[in-house]
Amino acid sequence: MRLEDGGGAVLAQKVHDISGERFCHIRVVRQSACPLLELFHAALRGPTATASREGSFYGRYRLCAIDGTILTLADIEQNRYKYSKHAGHHGGTGYPQARLLALIACGTRSIMDVVFGPTTIGETTYTPQLLRSMDEGMLIMADRNFASAGLLHQLRKTGAQFLVRVKLGRQLPVRQILPDGFYLSVLAGQPVRGLTVHAETTRRTETYRLVTSMCTWTRPASACPSASTPAVPGSGA
Repeated sequence: MRLEDGGGAVLAQKVHDISGERFCHIRVVRQSACPLLELFHAALRGPTATASREGSFYGRYRLCAIDGTILTLADIEQNRYKYSKHAGHHGGTGYPQARLLALIACGTRSIMDVVFGPTTIGETTYTPQLLRSMDEGMLIMADRNFASAGLLHQLRKTGAQFLVRVKLGRQLPVRQILPDGFYLSVLAGQPVRGLTVHAETTRRTETYRLVTSMCTWTRPASACPSASTPAVPGSGA
């Protein structure tokens, strides 16, 4: 089945007419995932945020994020051939599982790109496949698992900027302390602007270390943090 020449409408009608169980069987056994993959690339993939949507942009940069999750799959032979079940102390999981990694537009939560595969492959190994959807108009946010030197180098080659969390035990040299509480440093062989933040709640205090490739960026007034206390690395962080 093709999505060309009205194929999308045909696919939608077929989905409406069959049950979820029957659709899963047809998709996996008879047609594979090709029609749904074409539908994703034709109608769903890509940013939809506008400048007026809150949380969509930081200055001229579109706010995007990379993150992953684990999906449970149907326990059928076709899935077990490629996707393994997780081991455990009580016999492991009952179903095969897949790792999914997505590039998300933060303002609308729309999926700009996605890759998936066996859970035996880690998130950072899948991440380079998302570089195809990054460009110089994006600010990519990611957690500390993605702050590897090689990965950040590849990301910057796309023209995109990054804002990543790094582990507290990672020693970053302080080249210059800036008046706004940030400091200039080096990460993965390239200059970065860093900030160590102590975030207080009613129950506990969390410490986060953030770095961005935007070393000379002036923060928009609306984007300035209001509930955090900056700290210099080595001052108890």
